[in-house]
Amino acid sequence: MIDIDRDAARAKVEGAYREEFLLRFESFVLKTAYKTTNQYITKSEDVWSIAFLAFNEAIDSYDPEKGSFISFSEMIIRRRLYDHIRRKSRQAPELLVDPISFNGETDMEEGSTALSRQVMDKTVTEPDDSTKWEIEAISQVLDNYGIRFMDLISVSPKAKKTKAACAQAVICLMDHSYLMERMKSFKLLPITEIEKNTKVPRKILERHRKYIIAAAEILSGDYPVLRTYIAYINLYRRSCNNK
Repeated sequence: MIDIDRDAARAKVEGAYREEFLLRFESFVLKTAYKTTNQYITKSEDVWSIAFLAFNEAIDSYDPEKGSFISFSEMIIRRRLYDHIRRKSRQAPELLVDPISFNGETDMEEGSTALSRQVMDKTVTEPDDSTKWEIEAISQVLDNYGIRFMDLISVSPKAKKTKAACAQAVICLMDHSYLMERMKSFKLLPITEIEKNTKVPRKILERHRKYIIAAAEILSGDYPVLRTYIAYINLYRRSCNNK
């Protein structure tokens, strides 16, 4: 266990030490709030209070055996801020992207144009929309793979058969943690292992590599809105389990 994880566990049970721990990580909370909202945050704002309470919540619910406290607390802060943003934007249109477009059910050229326009219009005109924050967050993750969020338009599977194949690939990653860890560590899709485990043709895995990586990152991360765009993957998993 690293020092920070040990300190977090101590702060959970020692009130006096918790105050010291909270003070020590104020800059981390501010930084996480800034990264989540893409706005400069001061301690006089509601966002700061929500982020600070979320960090406190993370201390209370942290289990050292489940992994890094920093990663865990960042997830809790982001989740609480997303909830706050979502509440503020309830009066806005529900989604920035038609889930059908993301899933690749529309004509490719028309879907690309519509999707691009919706993304640009919404992210520019509605800065408080929670989907915008999720897109910005996943864009940073995908950038490490050399993938742009807008690349997903052209690489999303169109045919039902191809969608099922991509779903199998993503499920394989989710079910085999060592493959997911390898993908995240080396920023490469473990095509050979997925092909061996799923029998999905290598050609499909290579052609839809970017989509499979993005879907796996979204499903394994804290992206509740974006997850709805690829809900068919979990539906596919359930349908296979029920056979």
